[in-house]
Amino acid sequence: MEKRLIRFLLSRRGMAFDLLLVRLFGRSLLNALMGRRQGFTPQPMLILSTKGTRSGQWREAALPYFQLGEVYIVVGSKGGAPDDPAWVTNLRQNPDAELSIRGKRRQVTAHIAAGDERAALWDHVTRVMAVYTRYQKRTEREIPVVVFEDRLALS
Repeated sequence: MEKRLIRFLLSRRGMAFDLLLVRLFGRSLLNALMGRRQGFTPQPMLILSTKGTRSGQWREAALPYFQLGEVYIVVGSKGGAPDDPAWVTNLRQNPDAELSIRGKRRQVTAHIAAGDERAALWDHVTRVMAVYTRYQKRTEREIPVVVFEDRLALS
């Protein structure tokens, strides 16, 4: 039963349904099921809207997030795949984005953490979700840690 539900949630319709759950409740059924399978506690979720690099169209992704003070952090793990998620590629091209957290929208600017900043953030997120350490071992790329700051705060 659970395998069928996960298969549905990974389909186009299932992802739309899961996105609706994140939009309404800030939680993802897919994230909860995968967390149970892989042994991590599901994080609260946000919806990230980025402008597509090639299409120029706005794209949405539901992602687990971490909040540290005034900033929001997401990890571009893609389960340890060899390439970055499309939303990371989009942010590298255009760092202006929108976050939606439990229905509240905020205009943000993203940067990909590097050096000491990345090391400190990576330490924090892997203490909360050790599965990211396993994902990093699966790939040769450095998994990006993306930091979002309110655009108004940057002015």
